[in-house]
Formats: sequence, structure tokens, C-alpha cells
Amino acid sequence: GRDQLGPAAYAWLQREMRWLAQDYLLMAEEESLGYISLAEERVLLSRLRARFLVEPLQVHLERRVLEAPPKESALQATIAACSHTTTVWTAFQLSVQQR
Repeated sequence: GRDQLGPAAYAWLQREMRWLAQDYLLMAEEESLGYISLAEERVLLSRLRARFLVEPLQVHLERRVLEAPPKESALQATIAACSHTTTVWTAFQLSVQQR
């Protein structure tokens, strides 16, 4: 949880998840404007799953650690958090709910 990560690692993960949650919600909203059929809904859900399941989220976070790393003091905790599936999924879900 938050206490195990420390404030800097938690803030980094939270910031990244806010961006991912925004992308998720925008993609869902743009693709579903107006009425969509069940077939279109299945396609949309498939596309969302492909991009926003735990594994793709982890790949994204691993890339972001290299591109925009957290503070040096938080690097190890951040890397550990990015590899922990429960932490990644919970952080993503909370970010989506808070948007």
C-alpha cells in the first residue's frame, strides 16, 4: 500500500495512473458516443482490455520509469510497485473511479 511505497513513489504512481485513467475514459467515451450495438460494445471492450489490462499497464509504467523516473530515493519502491499486479490494478481502478 501507500505506506510501503513511501510518499514519492506513491505520488509518481498516482500521477501516472491519473493519465492512464483519463486515456481509458476518453477512449471509452469517444468510441461510445450515442448508441452502439452489442457487437460494437464487444469490440470496444476488447480494445479497452487490450490496452488497459494489468500487463499492458505494467509495460507502460516500466517505460515511464525510464522516460520520467521518480526521485532517486523512490526508484526502487516504484519499480517494485510497477511489477506488483495487485498494486497496479488497484491504483488504476481507483484513478478511474476518481475521474
